[in-house]
Amino acid sequence: MKCDIRMAAYQDGHAVFEEFILPNDPLYLIKGTNCPKPFDQNTAFEPYGGEDGNFPIKVKYDGKHYTVNLKFSVAKADFRRTAAESGTKAGNLPIGKHSKRNQGISLIRANREIELSSAFDIPYDPTDRWWGIEVSFEPELDAVFGVTNNKQATTAFQQISAADIAIDEEISRSKVKTFLEDENDIRLPILIISEEISNKLSTIRQLIEGQTKGVKLKKKSGEETNSSTEAANKVTNKDGKTGESDELEIKLSVEEKTKQLEEELVREGVFVNDADKEAIVKGWLSDGKYIFSSANLRGSRCIFDVSQPAGKLKVTINSNHPAYEQFIQEIEKEDGHAFGALKLLFAAWARLEDIETKDDEKRRKFFEDIRFEWGAIAKKMLDEYE
Repeated sequence: MKCDIRMAAYQDGHAVFEEFILPNDPLYLIKGTNCPKPFDQNTAFEPYGGEDGNFPIKVKYDGKHYTVNLKFSVAKADFRRTAAESGTKAGNLPIGKHSKRNQGISLIRANREIELSSAFDIPYDPTDRWWGIEVSFEPELDAVFGVTNNKQATTAFQQISAADIAIDEEISRSKVKTFLEDENDIRLPILIISEEISNKLSTIRQLIEGQTKGVKLKKKSGEETNSSTEAANKVTNKDGKTGESDELEIKLSVEEKTKQLEEELVREGVFVNDADKEAIVKGWLSDGKYIFSSANLRGSRCIFDVSQPAGKLKVTINSNHPAYEQFIQEIEKEDGHAFGALKLLFAAWARLEDIETKDDEKRRKFFEDIRFEWGAIAKKMLDEYE
């Protein structure tokens, strides 16, 4: 059933104010909402996955099977890129402020929104406003979602993993779902829903990050080499040593170098048009020995990654590591000199690894393992510190 909501104020029997309330759509897929112009008619988001963004999944509870529908949306790249190219943060635009208030997962019971859950939000990441998720279920699953008596909130919906349950129940991860089913545990449907959301959201976040990252890379490719990169190049040119990158620089053709750098953009999840891609790659090719970048290396424990595309030494700072979240990005924003010094520390390691692992796969793995283990220990300490 649909209805119109009208607000009016009267004085002496006459209406002095009258307005119909426009609907609010947390997924930003519907026209004619209270979204700021022009996005009230030209929707700001688009469905993620297929034509409509729907992903119905089956869950089992109390011996019966039920369908829960998940619906995903993601901000269109055009207005975010346009804002970035003009030097404006899309989050500061009216649509950005509006979407901030709608950030979260919309829980829909019997076609009515109960609440907007923040269970999957990353509080410190402003780009989390650029996705939308809707979870629709029927009243038969009220116990699973923990729907309150007044139907105004859910208490059981959460982000949970098999690893979390395995620890709580002191069982192996592979036995978690069987255990929950045998116990008729309401966490089983929530676990299945949570895993599906987490998997899709991981890809969506990478997509969002890539929407404007190409703009930043394009701008950097046109800038002069800064003093820290210049210092790294100067020292490397004088060290008199040969690393794997040096041999690749001689051996690879221009076409092969271009292809490898284009593959780097794909690896980092940078989605750009052909003209921007050409500008970024051209900038990287004309730079000196070192390329610095940041990317969301999900599933990786390292603080930074080292690679040798096109005979360069590429340092990729892992924006998914707490070191980046807690201080590296702040240094980058606030203190260019300090950030330059930090890049030189990473560059020094990259050059050491480049020289010491040349033609030695076992030693290459050794250095890589050290980087990963250092990052893993640092992550635990920084998480505890935070």
